[in-house]
Formats: sequence, C-alpha cells, structure tokens
Amino acid sequence: MPGPGTVPIIDDCSKIAQVVDAYIADENNKKVNTLPNCNTGKISHCCDGSSDTKCVSAAIPQIQPCISIKWGDSKCDCIETNDFEIMCITVCNCYTNITFKNFEIASLEVRDSRGYPVATLPDGTPSVELIPRGPYCFGDIGPCTPGGKVSNCVSREFVVYTRGAIEGSYKIVLSGVCFDVYNHYNSSDCFSFNLCKD
Repeated sequence: MPGPGTVPIIDDCSKIAQVVDAYIADENNKKVNTLPNCNTGKISHCCDGSSDTKCVSAAIPQIQPCISIKWGDSKCDCIETNDFEIMCITVCNCYTNITFKNFEIASLEVRDSRGYPVATLPDGTPSVELIPRGPYCFGDIGPCTPGGKVSNCVSREFVVYTRGAIEGSYKIVLSGVCFDVYNHYNSSDCFSFNLCKD
C-alpha cells in the first residue's frame, strides 16, 4: 500500500489518460490570463457561459444518402404472384466532402399498400418474402468526385420470393438505416501575446 504523499502506480492506459486529463484541467482552471485571438482581438471564454461562446446545439443540415432499388432484365418484366426476382439495393454518396461510415440497413420488410403485413400461406409463411431480411452492411461510402458523372455507390442483392400472393401493390420498408457522417474541414487560428522586458 502506498504511503502518505506517494502517487499510486496506474498501469491501465484509459485510467492514466483520465488522471492526466483531470490534472491538466485542474491546472488550467488555476490560470488567470487568456490570450486574445489574432483575427478578432477578443478573448474567447470557451463554452463557459460567457457571451462569445456558449454550449449550444450545432445547426446541422439534413444529410441523407441516396438509396434506390432496381430489378428486371427488361422494361416488360413483371413481378408475378408466383415468382423469384433478384433485386439490387444501392446506397450512393452524392456529397464531395463527407463519408458515410459504418453504413447499415438493419432489415427489409414487405408490406401491403396500406402498410400491413402481407397475407400468409396455410403453413404460416408470408406469401411475399424478402430474402435475406437483413442486416445489409455497406461499410464506408466515401465522397463522390466533383464534376464526376457517377457518385460513389455500394450495392447489395436480395430476392423477392412470391408464392400464391394476392395481386396488387406492395411496399418494401427499410428499417434501421444507420450511419455516421464524417466531414473533413481545413482550418487555422491564431492567438497573440506580448513579451515584457526582463
């Protein structure tokens, strides 16, 4: 057991980082002078409730991927009530300065035109199935090329399997469309100070 005035030895990296961060934050709070910004001449009181920089929510624009589903070998193709069709679901990044990270669609589900589950067969299975239901992992989808004709896209396949289905309109519902948005900025800043004569 450490004696009085000794510092305990910590060998866990995350705990060391917490201890160091707490120590430096405490030292920072003891400082009394703040350098002014070169461009504004103002002293920034970062997120401490002062008038110049407060802790607020950032105004983030709605950033959405472009998702599409394609199928069929010809314009005359039709999905019948007893059929097996291969479809492609495609996610495109139409932005030049962001990356969609860890893009995933948790599940695909088919519903009737009113949004209800499809009719089931006598054995209890759905008359219209999507195989597989999910998850669909697209990984990272990087930025598109400025002026390029094609955005950066990733596709996955699934099957629409119909057996004794009722004729009519249906919907493919995508659930759990999850992704992180990473944006790259280039920035700089400047702070001024004066030297006093010894």
